[in-house]
Order: sequence, then structure tokens, then C-alpha cells
Amino acid sequence: MNADPSVAEFPVGAAFGQNHQGGEIHAKLITAGILLIALVIAVVGGGRALPVDSHEVFVARTAEEMIARHSWIVPWMNDEPRLKKPPLSYWTVMAVDRINGGDGVVQVWEARLPSVIGGLLLAAGTLCLGRRAFGETIGVLAALMLVTSGAYISMTHNARPEMLYAGLCMMGFVCFYRAWQSAETQATSSKLFSIAHLGWLFMGLAMLAKGPQLPIPIILGWVIGLAICGKRKTILPSLRPISGVLIAAAVSVWWFVLVERMVPQAASVWSGETSNRYFADDEPKARWLDPYYLYQTAKLMLPWVIPYGLAVLAPWLKELKSTPQAKALWVIAVTCGAVLHISLGRRDYYMLPVTGIVAVIMAAASVKVLETLVAHGKSGLAKLLALLHTLIFAGIIIERRINLDSLIQPSILGIVIVCVAAALVIVLILSQRSISIASSCALLPMLAAVVFSVTAENTRSLWDVERVTRLQFCDQLAPLIAPDTKLIGWQDRWEVDQYYFHRTIPSYDNEKDLRTALDQQVPCLLLTTNDEDRSYAAPNLGSKYQHEVLLRTETQTRPIELWRVTRSGKSD
Repeated sequence: MNADPSVAEFPVGAAFGQNHQGGEIHAKLITAGILLIALVIAVVGGGRALPVDSHEVFVARTAEEMIARHSWIVPWMNDEPRLKKPPLSYWTVMAVDRINGGDGVVQVWEARLPSVIGGLLLAAGTLCLGRRAFGETIGVLAALMLVTSGAYISMTHNARPEMLYAGLCMMGFVCFYRAWQSAETQATSSKLFSIAHLGWLFMGLAMLAKGPQLPIPIILGWVIGLAICGKRKTILPSLRPISGVLIAAAVSVWWFVLVERMVPQAASVWSGETSNRYFADDEPKARWLDPYYLYQTAKLMLPWVIPYGLAVLAPWLKELKSTPQAKALWVIAVTCGAVLHISLGRRDYYMLPVTGIVAVIMAAASVKVLETLVAHGKSGLAKLLALLHTLIFAGIIIERRINLDSLIQPSILGIVIVCVAAALVIVLILSQRSISIASSCALLPMLAAVVFSVTAENTRSLWDVERVTRLQFCDQLAPLIAPDTKLIGWQDRWEVDQYYFHRTIPSYDNEKDLRTALDQQVPCLLLTTNDEDRSYAAPNLGSKYQHEVLLRTETQTRPIELWRVTRSGKSD
């Protein structure tokens, strides 16, 4: 299962400038180039020009409250312990804030920097895995496909812990793969020992970032894959499971034990986030027939639709079915999808830690299939597939601009770059007598990186309108809310507003509790929803209080109003 020599010998020079004499130097330059592309995509347009969404504020605001409370172990959000996620993302944001002056106010880029770091780890791991499993060309193509995928672009611009989680899981698995290769070649015991344990260290950090939901199925899938490929004898020597599990536990379990002692409800919160998601009496039976993670993973890998389709068929492609490393990697992706399929909670980004592995399979399948077509004198068909993919990609971007109802509307400059990029790729493909797979596949994602960076920088609505609306609303509210102003909320958590005002907002779900709070708070300001739907109806304050609507805005989900509440002089 070492890198396939036939793939490693496939000419890379035309695309990447590598030669036999300076191979090591060029490999380092290639690595630096890919990481630079990954960094540019991850950071451009990720500042305040792209407002936070309702999930990002959980990380940003929790870090702020932990700093304000000097609570380095127990996360807090809106004056309540927030235990749904482990603390590594919060700690990382707190460290970034400390390095950047330590003012305790988490800026947007500070909250998203851990995701950028996770993205770079994921890209580096994908490049390394592709190189070791299939050779230089496939490693580079896999990394380029990954960093220009929709999942990478969106999640590196998001403060959620998912991208950091994915990067740590990927680096952990790359260490396991490297340790397995050492076991296959009978490398020195000390070298094998340290590499395997480094992998468990990464997996322990991943569990401290989000939990064991993906590290466990990744390791399980790897074990199953090795067993299927007849490599059972190398599983234990390469994984070092006993000492490795102890390392992962030492890194992560201490926090769970300590917090469980400090917060009585911690165990019930964690069971709700893990085991309770797998068992339910009223579970809809039709859910089992829905291949959710099959098509949602395809969505994550857009615009690489054709390579993803080839990756799904990898065990049956004649070019790969005799390649054990492809089968083993494919088993990992399937195992993770199967484990997640059992869970009641379904989100496409749950598969994010496996996208690097999927990208490697995609690149291997694409190169092998195109190589076979060329070898059998079907260069025309290979060119047609490359042209089709280019036209589909360019067409989707252009359609987003023409469709005025679309939430994604690239800038004019972005459209121009897309058209120029597509034209260059088409000319490159058509001008070659025998298509150069490496150069043709490499050019498009490089240019796509520029395209997405430009559109992200120039169009805030590239992501969604709701977050822009909420930022505008908070900007309008800011002059009305002094630091000493009493502010409360009605029937919502108001997480986004908590972040932009850098303060807690006590919220109440029933009118009795709200009136009790008003007895102590009035005069105050009240954030409330107000529409005809009873679930979002404005509160009835009774005759004891009167209110004045200071500001109203329409969001995609419901109207939001800011009231000034004062006493009426009457009694209920």
C-alpha cells in the first residue's frame, strides 16, 4: 500500500515545475505554494465585512465571557455554563485575543482565526496523505480540490469549531498512515512509536475541540480498511492502541472529569449531545432510506462534481480496485458516513473531517481514469470531460450573478475573472495534442481560488442576507444602548446581539417571568420579536407598563423590534 510507482512517475513537470534533480526542493516549494493558496482563500473577506452568523457567536461570545469571568475551565454564555462543546476553540480564541492586546473584546477575525489554522492543517494533511498514498501529482491535485471546495471556503470563514476539528482529525490520521507505512517497511521501533503517538495526540486535541464523534469512526474505518486489504498484522504495531488511547485520554478526558465535578448538569448535557442522538422511540423509519451523507458530502466538495462521482465508484473502477490504499481510504469515508447516518441529528458539515480523505480519493480516481483514456487513444473524451467541468463551474458562477434572487451574487470583477480563467483553461486543453492531466486539472482550482477570494471580498451577500441584516440592525441599535443601559430580551437568546454589544442579555420565555424582571429593571430596553405567528408574538406587558417602539427591522425569519419600557403609573 505504498505510493503507486506508476502514479508517482506520471509527469508533473508541466504543472508544477518539478524535476528529478531538485525534487525535494520543488516539493517544499509546492507545499508552500498550496498552503499560500489555502491561506489566501481562508482569510480574504473573513473580517467584519462578513458578519458573524448565529452559530459563530457561540464561540466568540463564550470566549469573551470566559475572559471577563476569568473562567479558564468552564465555558459561559449569557451567564450560563455552555457545555455543549469542549473548550479548545474557546481557548484558542482567548489566546488570539491575548496576543492581540488582551482587551477581552473578540473581533471577528480573532474568532475565525482558529478555523483558518484548522483549514491549513486540513490542507497540509491532504497534501501529505495524497503524496504518500499515490504520489506527488495526486497529492497536489487533492489539496487543490480541497481548498477550492465549498466546504473549505465556507468553514474557514466561520468561527464554529468544525474546521479546527477537521484539521486535527486529518493530521491525526496522516500520522497513523505514516506509522503504518513505517510498519510495512519495518522501520525502527522508536520512529514508529513516536509517529503513532503523535497521531493519538492530534486525536485527543480533536476530542477537546468537539468530541469523539469523528475520531472514533475514522480510526475504526482505518482498522476495517486494513483488515479488508489483508494488512491485519500491521494494525496493532502501527496504531499502538493501548498507549495511544492513554495519550488521547490524558489530553482530553481530564477536562470532562473536572467539569463534571464543577457543573452538576454536565453529564446530562453531554449525553444529549452524543448517545441521545442515536436512540429515539419516535424515530421516523423513512430516515433510514435517505442516503443523506452521500449527497451532502458531494455538496461539501462542490464544484468538483465529476471527481466526486468517480470517488464514490472507486472500489469498482478497474484503475483503482486493485489499489489497496484507495479501498482502505474509501472504507474510512463510508464508515464515518454510516456512523453519522445512525445519528438523529444530521448536518452536512459533520463529514468535514473526512473531506481531505475524500479529496485524495477524488484526485486518484480522476487522474487514473483520465490516464486510462489517454492510454487507449481517447484523449478527445478526456478533453471533453475537462471542458465540461470547466463550463459547468463557470456557468454556475455566472448564473449566480444573473439570478437576482440568489443569495450568492459574485461581483462584476469576480465574473470577469471567472470568464478569463475558463477561457485560459479551455485554450490550454484544446491546444494540447495529448492532454496533460496534471496541468489541466491544476490550473482551474488555482484560478478558482482567486475567483472565490474576489467575490468573498467584494460581496457580503456571498454568504447569506440574514447575517447582514442583523449587523445593520445592531449598528442602528448601538447609539441607543449605552453601557449602563438595562437591556433584556423576549422569547429568543439574542446571541448575535450579545456579541455585537459585548454584553449578556437576560431573556424570558413567558410573560410572568418577564413582568417580574421588569419590576426590577424598568426603565429599560426590551428586544422582542413581533409578528402574527403566536410563537413569535410580542409580549403583553399589562397595564402596569407602557412601551415605545424605538426601532423595527424585517429579517428573513421574523420582524424584530426594540422597545423602551417604562411604568405607566397604573397597576395590573
